[in-house]
Amino acid sequence: MKPPLVKYGSCGADKLSSVLMNLLDQTDADLREGRVSEAVLALRAHVGEHPGDAAATERLAFACHRLGDLPAAAAAFESLCSIQPSSASAASNFATVLGQMQLYDEALRHFDRAIALDAGFIDARFNRAQILEMRGRTTDAINDFRQVVEANPGHRVAWYRLGNLLIHVGQREEAQAAFDRAITLDSDYAEARWARTMSTLPQAYDIGEVPEIFYDEFSQRLASLDRWFAEGRDALGHRAVGHQQPYYIVYHDRNNREVLSRYGDLCARLMNAWYGERPPVAGSSRNEPINVAIVSGNVHDHAVWTAIVRGWCREIDRSRFRLSIVYTDKIADSETDIARASVDRFIEGQRDLGGWVDAVVDVRPDVLVYPEVGMDRTCIKLASLRLAPVQVATWGHAETTGMPAIDYFLSADAFESAAAQDNYRERLVRLPGIGTCYAALNPAKIDLDLRELDLDPDRPIALCPATPYKFLPAHDWTLAAIARDAPTSQLVFVTDNIAPRLSDLIARRLRAAFENAELDYDRHVRFIDQQSRPRYFALMRQSSIYLDTIAFSGFNTAMQAFECGLPVLTVEGRFLRNRFASGLLREMGVDELIATSAKAYVDNAVRLLTSPALLSQTRSKIIERFPALLDRSDSVRAFEAFLESVAPARIKATTKSWLDRVRGR
Repeated sequence: MKPPLVKYGSCGADKLSSVLMNLLDQTDADLREGRVSEAVLALRAHVGEHPGDAAATERLAFACHRLGDLPAAAAAFESLCSIQPSSASAASNFATVLGQMQLYDEALRHFDRAIALDAGFIDARFNRAQILEMRGRTTDAINDFRQVVEANPGHRVAWYRLGNLLIHVGQREEAQAAFDRAITLDSDYAEARWARTMSTLPQAYDIGEVPEIFYDEFSQRLASLDRWFAEGRDALGHRAVGHQQPYYIVYHDRNNREVLSRYGDLCARLMNAWYGERPPVAGSSRNEPINVAIVSGNVHDHAVWTAIVRGWCREIDRSRFRLSIVYTDKIADSETDIARASVDRFIEGQRDLGGWVDAVVDVRPDVLVYPEVGMDRTCIKLASLRLAPVQVATWGHAETTGMPAIDYFLSADAFESAAAQDNYRERLVRLPGIGTCYAALNPAKIDLDLRELDLDPDRPIALCPATPYKFLPAHDWTLAAIARDAPTSQLVFVTDNIAPRLSDLIARRLRAAFENAELDYDRHVRFIDQQSRPRYFALMRQSSIYLDTIAFSGFNTAMQAFECGLPVLTVEGRFLRNRFASGLLREMGVDELIATSAKAYVDNAVRLLTSPALLSQTRSKIIERFPALLDRSDSVRAFEAFLESVAPARIKATTKSWLDRVRGR
């Protein structure tokens, strides 16, 4: 949300000369009638002759802002701050324009000054909270939003923004109360109603909480939300779609196709009420390279880029495909630089929703690919629309999108069961093998003294570093059972640095499970802070086993463990999201680490933790066979064949399926 400027008129109009009053009246008339450039020229001329004129300088700043000339507006507000150093509104407006120019640190400095001048300046505090949120200073932003609603309990937007941040840090119940306050203040506040529904699913569960109860409540609330919009409010919906997602539904070990299809239908209906009927146009003919556009919010050092997109960018045949990336986020690092250099077009920057739609349509893609749907708000909005003749999702978010405009879901043979199509609304496409071209990370090797982490170097380590929401209460007993049967072991978890209270919740549950098993929790369990990648790899090299979470397996985490020669213990389930590690292990021929039940998982862990010879043998096997998982260009060849089989201009060019062509039939 773009922070608003404080309205002008704070410069003492009763003290102005008649000449200046006439000028301001004329420029006001120009602004009202759309003659903004004329107003700016007149004000600049006057300020040039009277550089200390506060009222004219203020009016010039607002006129430049209205004209869209942010640097000129910032310069005028900066001059006004010099003329009126005690003006909180001048400092706040200067800060607001700096924020709109994405000069966030400077903006914060001037918001701080405005609030120092007037501690009760609610607009400045609200705008500062928004900048703090964008800078990732979540705790400070929450504190500012709290002060805003305390001073002005009727500030519905502040309640809503506070709720979003409280969800982010794991304070779900307080967030729901904030959303409820926003809805009470404005019963048609679509974004708040949407967020309240999506917040039904907890990020993690406390002792005694039953996930199925929350799942059923979410299903019911989703139906109620659908009915609420259908009562003449569909036109409001595009603002709400994607601002919160049912992200945590993926951590329920059940088929989510029905619920997510209803969610997808709602998203599509609301987004199309805004977008209208606009049939997409393909961009290439049969003799031209196929236009492929990738839309993602994670084109940086992130699991989606590392696991999926980087390999496409590196290996795809540029003589047959024109590759574009539409990057919907702002985070940039060296991996983003690689992406920019690897594609024909790289589209990024700040845009409103219409701007993002135009950016995608302008590429004229034959095939539009969403590596993840369910993690980025802009991607969800776009994926709800038909912007290309063929639209594809893949497993950056390992779940059906539920979106009616997504035609195919790209997965891999290694990760899917025979009956997997039942889990998807889209047509499931299984690329051969692991379906991706993954490169080893190769971080710098460092030495790590385990005692720095309060770990005993003489005791075996079972590493359990998953995020808190991957640990379901039904499986807590397995961790206590491993500690019981491998009594010298240490179970090592990683505290969530964004939402540490979720880690506290998991710790509370585990303590109860250990006490129930009459075990010393403090002897066996350690929570450590998040580590840099080199330190984390050093920890993995000194650990004995990696415990993949039951019901949600990790691709990137498993690959990183294998890179360190670390055995991964897993339970293979029914869904893509609980078959990553098992698929990778099977590809390496290390099937003995795959369990089909929680009891077998415990037994496998205990065998390795209590048998140094078996552990050494297993490590050697992983180190020897891991390279077979790397740099699988055959996966990219299969991806290319799939693209050629579905691109509109190529569909009639061959009678062979993409899979037959990959296999040389």
